[in-house]
Amino acid sequence: MHYDELEIEIRSTAEDRFAARVTRAPFQDRPEVSFGLPLQRAQVTALLLATGREKTETAPPDPEVVGRTLYAALFQGDLEDLLLRSQARVEAQGLGGLRLRLKFDLKDKQRDYLAALPWELLRNPKLNAAVATDITTPLVRDLVHSNAARSLEVPSPLCILVVDAAPTTLHTLKLDLEYTRLRHVLAKRVRAREVKILRLTKATMESMRAKLRAKTIHVLHFMGHGGYHGPTGFGAVYFETPDGKEDQVSAEDFADHLAGIHSLRLVVLNSCKSGRYGGRLGSGYYGVAARVVERTGMPAVIAHQHSINDDVALKFSEVLYGRIAANDPVDVALTETRLLLKRTPQWTTPVLFMSSRDGKLFADRVEGEPVSRAAAVVPRNGAGQAKPLHLGIVSFRGQEGKSWGDDVRRDADETLDLTECFDPASPDGRYVRDDAQWGDEIFPRLREFLMAFAGGADSLLLDFAAHLTVAFAAGYVLEAKSGLDVRVRQRTQNVVLDWAPDDGRLPDSLQMNDGAPRLWLPSPEIERGGDRPDRALAVSISNPGVAEQASHFIDRRDLPVGRILDATIAPQPGQRAMAGGTHALRAAQDLIPWARLRKPGEERGMLHLFLSVPHSFAFYLGQLSRSLGGLALYEYAMGAKDSYGRYRKSLELPPIQEATEPPADW
Repeated sequence: MHYDELEIEIRSTAEDRFAARVTRAPFQDRPEVSFGLPLQRAQVTALLLATGREKTETAPPDPEVVGRTLYAALFQGDLEDLLLRSQARVEAQGLGGLRLRLKFDLKDKQRDYLAALPWELLRNPKLNAAVATDITTPLVRDLVHSNAARSLEVPSPLCILVVDAAPTTLHTLKLDLEYTRLRHVLAKRVRAREVKILRLTKATMESMRAKLRAKTIHVLHFMGHGGYHGPTGFGAVYFETPDGKEDQVSAEDFADHLAGIHSLRLVVLNSCKSGRYGGRLGSGYYGVAARVVERTGMPAVIAHQHSINDDVALKFSEVLYGRIAANDPVDVALTETRLLLKRTPQWTTPVLFMSSRDGKLFADRVEGEPVSRAAAVVPRNGAGQAKPLHLGIVSFRGQEGKSWGDDVRRDADETLDLTECFDPASPDGRYVRDDAQWGDEIFPRLREFLMAFAGGADSLLLDFAAHLTVAFAAGYVLEAKSGLDVRVRQRTQNVVLDWAPDDGRLPDSLQMNDGAPRLWLPSPEIERGGDRPDRALAVSISNPGVAEQASHFIDRRDLPVGRILDATIAPQPGQRAMAGGTHALRAAQDLIPWARLRKPGEERGMLHLFLSVPHSFAFYLGQLSRSLGGLALYEYAMGAKDSYGRYRKSLELPPIQEATEPPADW
């Protein structure tokens, strides 16, 4: 999709007098027009306040009237004639449209007024239609600055860094939901290796800069709080301090932290008032988006002029990246986003500053080709089958001298890093900082990560440097009835194998019992007596004696467990007791009927799980566990000096806040 361009520089010529001069057009003529105040300053202020959901003493003017007034001021005489001829030329040549680029100078004496005018409301009176919601006339702003215009285009994969800034001292935003929707609309691109998404939680300025230096980042998406003080022109966004409180970062400091990152092509600031600019008392007083453009020469910055409510911010992000995923140029994607937000009064809030001559992000696509072609670039194995999408999940930190998870991060197509949820001072960083994080943060993030890739994927390869609870929960999310082909990378004593449920790997010494393979040793249940509704399942595969340790723990904590099911792998537990994926799946399938059986009084009880097993077995057991009712998982005190019988409850499934009772008539 190609666009011709009509570039118009707007500047002041005298007190309350302005000129608009064409500096680029499809034809050679460069007309100039002059006009007075299209709107009184009080009207502009009232409109700004009303759009930003703030109180105003003056009634704001009608937005449609404002749009026609601005259009009449700008497109008059020879300039209107040039616009009409340019549009006719574009239509005759079958082009995508005519980009309208409005250019402003931050050194202009009346920049406050010019910047505050709602140019995005421009309305063609003949068509009675908004210019900025028509993809044949995308509207962008540009600033006069000395940086040479850089192309937006980047080779695949396009790498997006999502900065998730959620200070505990400011009101909560729906950032997890925004991230989930963003991943969902980009999922096809991610599966095709055309897009890579990284997420920075616990976002400090220093961690953002470190990530920008360590990785090749093309798009920075900031979601969080922002602000702007009109009288001074001071703009800011809010990061987090190391202890989670708000860190007000000025436009100047934010722009400085983006300087020198030459891979960056687009910055999206999904935060209030980050697109405002104008007044400046002195050095350091800037609007955020304007300062990023001026300081770094960023090809494109999208930001919000006004306050924006949470639901509109969610829709904005979802639609914008959905259109980018469909290969729309950035300016066209924002135009379409404005159109789909038009039922809200905040549709003019997002603005685009673009110095690039073209809004295309993807350089590797044939123009006009549908996104479904992306499947053709999925890597294939020697047999011509699509390789599984390799997803890494890391929750162990390791300690000094160890680097657990580094190979996962290096090899995986996408990695979920959960290590910030765990105490680095604990053995290998295994112990969760706060028990509530298992249900409140770890499981939701794991589910979001997996579901972003599961839809439409041929197969997945899961690579864990993580707790058994995480592997089990991954299976719970990708349950057996999902129909997905899921393999698990298994590491045992320096041997790395990819286990699949159909790999055919079974133990050579498998014993038979009445013609069926004996996968588990015969073990009596441990009866604990009393009127106790819960059961426990203790599984010994990697190490023996889990049932005895679980019994010790249950007694010490006085849990309401009436009996313990002792599942010990045949012929004996050990680091190589499980032969492969087929063995793991069959062993899990054998356990389910036993674990489902309930005695009188246990109908409403939970099943407590104590596991010493390979990650692949934990995953396959998790896939089959939906029929077991309420589950409570436990983590062993690995690395502790006095670890015998020491466990800590990790996760309840379904999560407590999501568990629902069946309908009364079921």
